Amino acid sequence: GLGRLLYSEFESRARKRGAVALKATTRPVNQASIDFHRSLGMSATEVSDYAGEGGARVVFWRDLA
Repeated sequence: GLGRLLYSEFESRARKRGAVALKATTRPVNQASIDFHRSLGMSATEVSDYAGEGGARVVFWRDLA
């Protein structure tokens, strides 16, 4: 529950500063992180060279509007 609480607080502060979206990244092998971010309602896509050649990452995002 701590991760969810921290994300909630971060989202609240981001909204107050005018943010319109949240974005996060993780490695494709980190299934726990992928499951967690999806449970927060974030969309995801894998980008093969996000972290340089061969550096695949799963990129999450969620609109705050």
